[in-house]
Amino acid sequence: MTRLPTLVRRLHPARPMTRPMWMLLALLALAGCKQKVRILNPNVPRNPIVFESPEGADAFDTALDERYDRGDADIKPVKGRLSKNAFFNQQIEKVDENGDGIISDLEASRYLKRTEDDDDEEDDEALKNGNGQNGHH
Repeated sequence: MTRLPTLVRRLHPARPMTRPMWMLLALLALAGCKQKVRILNPNVPRNPIVFESPEGADAFDTALDERYDRGDADIKPVKGRLSKNAFFNQQIEKVDENGDGIISDLEASRYLKRTEDDDDEEDDEALKNGNGQNGHH
């Protein structure tokens, strides 16, 4: 037996450890293990940018949020994540293909499409890995 159940049994020697109690202990242990993500460049302001239309801005924002949420802003070597503004600035440079400082509807829609395609590739890879484990020997 591990040290934790021994400690718990010492506290309540008359009660046997039930399954719900074990589950509660496991959840409490896991809750304490979650590490806080270090945000890199937290005070960076957003670079000014012009969008051709509100629809282009919406497409960019949608794709940016998806990419940020899936971890594209994570910098693994330094174990941190770019701030939302720093990630915005980085992605604006990638999206503004012609470097004119204006995000056209075409540029924004291409960025959104690449984001969706990346998501589809990740889903396909997960399916392949799942099928590979459960497929033929």
